[in-house]
Amino acid sequence: PVEFRKRNVAAKAFIPLLDACAERIGYGSADLPPDRGVGFGICHHGGRQLGAAAAEVSVDRDTGVIRVERLVGAFDIGLVININTLTANTKGAMIWGLGFALHEEVLLDGHTAHTLSLDHYRIPRFSDVPPIELVFLDNEVDRAMPRGCGELPVIPTLAAICNGVYRALGVRFHTLPMTPDRVLAALDS
Repeated sequence: PVEFRKRNVAAKAFIPLLDACAERIGYGSADLPPDRGVGFGICHHGGRQLGAAAAEVSVDRDTGVIRVERLVGAFDIGLVININTLTANTKGAMIWGLGFALHEEVLLDGHTAHTLSLDHYRIPRFSDVPPIELVFLDNEVDRAMPRGCGELPVIPTLAAICNGVYRALGVRFHTLPMTPDRVLAALDS
């Protein structure tokens, strides 16, 4: 997946981001146990903001539970003004992407919402959050120009988790979140 993306990205600035994710997630360094996979995702957001993410996931075929074991994000967002705020925001956005991939869902039936409160809307808990490693790069073309990193990390994180599940199971999901019931149904088909 890494070499394929590197050969096919329109913006060559993605290459160091993919390399950073692959190195830190340990891609290609060892065979993973069964039902584990590493996935990658990239995103070009808001003009010049670039991001890449890698996720190592495990799937329990008996219960359908997906667990994100590790996340790595690499972002080219220009000059970093406040590393502490940026780190907190970026990790929060990656957790948001994890929530979209595995938990968060508004149940609708026609024009009626059946998810009426947070009692019925599952968001990630602390126990769902894996170790997250971050890398921030500054593309030399736009050096010293801050470009932001608000929602950017959500998108490649979501894609990386989905691709990691595909690598673990060989099943592609077209409906999110990837709940245990959906995983079991996909494995039965």
